[in-house]
Amino acid sequence: MAFTPHGIVFCVTSLTLACAACLPGAIEYEQRIWINDDAGNPLPIGLFESSWDSSYLFTAMSQILIEEVMGYHTTTNHENPGQSGAAAHFALAGCLEWNSGTGNRKCDLQETRMHLVLDSWMDNWPQEAKEMQKYPHLVAIDLGSMGYDGVEGFYVDSTTLATAYNANGLSLNFYMSYNLTHHDPKQYFDGFGPSVNVSDVTLCNETSFFNNDHMKNYLDWTNDLEGVVQLADGSYAANCLDDRFWIAPACRADTTSCILTLTAGSGWGMQAFMQWATAYGIPAALAVKMDWSSMVSTVKSGNHLFYWFEPDASFAQDSPSVIIFPRHSAQAWARGERKTAPKPQRVNKACSRNLQFKAPKVKDFIAKMSFDLQEAQQLLSLTAGGQSFYDVSCQWLRDHPERLAEWISVATTCSPGYGIADVAGTSLSSRENAKICQKCPLGRFSERFTDTLGVAYRCSICQPGTTQGKEGETKCDECLRGTYTNSLD
Repeated sequence: MAFTPHGIVFCVTSLTLACAACLPGAIEYEQRIWINDDAGNPLPIGLFESSWDSSYLFTAMSQILIEEVMGYHTTTNHENPGQSGAAAHFALAGCLEWNSGTGNRKCDLQETRMHLVLDSWMDNWPQEAKEMQKYPHLVAIDLGSMGYDGVEGFYVDSTTLATAYNANGLSLNFYMSYNLTHHDPKQYFDGFGPSVNVSDVTLCNETSFFNNDHMKNYLDWTNDLEGVVQLADGSYAANCLDDRFWIAPACRADTTSCILTLTAGSGWGMQAFMQWATAYGIPAALAVKMDWSSMVSTVKSGNHLFYWFEPDASFAQDSPSVIIFPRHSAQAWARGERKTAPKPQRVNKACSRNLQFKAPKVKDFIAKMSFDLQEAQQLLSLTAGGQSFYDVSCQWLRDHPERLAEWISVATTCSPGYGIADVAGTSLSSRENAKICQKCPLGRFSERFTDTLGVAYRCSICQPGTTQGKEGETKCDECLRGTYTNSLD
């Protein structure tokens, strides 16, 4: 068992279940190095996890790479993951209460312990990004896309989809197939009526059904006077059946023809779905489950329409299909009209502002990581089947040496001011045994060279008659008159 200078166990972490290395030739724990905080104390690189499966997966993968390939100590916030994409903005800036809504996030301009985030949905939280602009030296650095966009919408499971198509060629992954004028989609779904269990359905007044702005916007774009009610204070709310279900116009006259449609949270996707249902005649009874796990359980045990997003493991093994709506119109959505498909969401990677100085090659290394959505979903289907995030990550890394080759060379493609070194920190002249980059020490300068892997830098000894009294310099200075170089090392 190994301990850090701060007394924290890192050999057995939240992500790795044992000290055994994943990759051949891995840099062992004892050989790994720390970054330093501003006071010069050793510090592990902090990997920020968010509370969704794809974040856990790619954090596990990046942790393996940073530890075993780049040779750094790491830690995670596994016991207190970010609850939204907003949390990463604050965590990478040094805030301690990153999940705090409008309360005190404890952003006291202290040095951050969180340095990297993968599978971040930070672009969905522009107000939080704007808030951090008050501290420009703490704003996170965008490291680019994960390689895929996030997708959200309402889905139909693969079995129901196949049943309808095989029976009469009805494509339930297409919005027009739900119009009762031409089709009878309800026959392929469970009934809606007295048999529906309401014990875990959230009351409408506890969800976005009672968000005045949302419901007023719905009324403005649909003119569905029966779909909303005006409360005593003048605000608008959804007109809910039994205080729990919003019934779309297409099946209000006969609720037995409604398809139970489920979402969770505050009513994720609700604004768009209400407009879709009204504009295209979808016979839906929309309800909000009290929690995500309850919604997943209900969907898996029956035939319903349901909200989902990708990448995510919840239904990855079932391969449901998102319902296709007209192509997204940014202008329409900007004015509140949501009758087209939602815009794919950019999913990115980011690092703290100070990581570029403390471990620049880690920043560059993570910036190279990239996956497509299908690949991410395939990996998540394995975790949904019971495999750990670490095991799935480790096996994928072992099976894809060609992808690692695209990323690993970055570990020794040092920046100016740095040079290649082995795991013990000894400066090297070639990359044959190089594992890391380190700041060039006194008496050496960062020299550019080129090999089969491309451009790199090494810490070369100053030549006779020259010297260097600073770290991280790119040239040597001539000796002052009356002095000379007494050593070449």
